Amino acid sequence: MGSELAISSLKGIEIWSTARWERVGTLANFVSMFYAPDGRACWLARDSRTAGLYDARTFDLLLPLPVGTLPLAASPDGRFLAVSVEARRLQVWDLSEVRALLAGLGLDWPR
Repeated sequence: MGSELAISSLKGIEIWSTARWERVGTLANFVSMFYAPDGRACWLARDSRTAGLYDARTFDLLLPLPVGTLPLAASPDGRFLAVSVEARRLQVWDLSEVRALLAGLGLDWPR
């Protein structure tokens, strides 16, 4: 954790190693990214309507967000997520409650 830096541009997202200051990856189909506080996952957006939680190593999708919902920021402990809904409303989600609801449906993402 803390050894990578994500930089977004019009060309996509570049992942840089802060230990070597070398580019270690590129995500061409995404426009924004931020790491979850534990560093094991990241929130990525493909466009203004498609986003989700991804594994930070494999970039496998763990949890798609509803269409039109974009992640904006996570609290330092990872419990809360601020999202933009349809570019009109701001919501703050308690991810522990979201996980509990999803777990009850068998849809929770790996810890």
